[in-house]
Amino acid sequence: MQVPVSLAEVFAKGGEGGMDLAEKVCAVIDEGKADFAPLYDEKLSIKEKLNTIAKEIYRADSVDFAPAALKKLQSFEDAGYKNLPVCIAKTQNSISHDPTLI
Repeated sequence: MQVPVSLAEVFAKGGEGGMDLAEKVCAVIDEGKADFAPLYDEKLSIKEKLNTIAKEIYRADSVDFAPAALKKLQSFEDAGYKNLPVCIAKTQNSISHDPTLI
């Protein structure tokens, strides 16, 4: 299977740095051959979405949520954000609060 690639330089060049990538993504969409399936049901709680991502993408056994984090997640759901997708930003070194863990 051939997959188009593109160097995205959005951070350095702004929108212009992402044009090639955007054009390639649009071309795949226009072909109608994309085989995309969401990783989780949008109706899951945010906590369940995070657990699914941790297990399926990062091969974690589970996620330990601090009480303050659970309270914050509940506030997001109460504010109406439950059915939105979850985006995770992490360092290249660790997905933990401890940067020495791999």
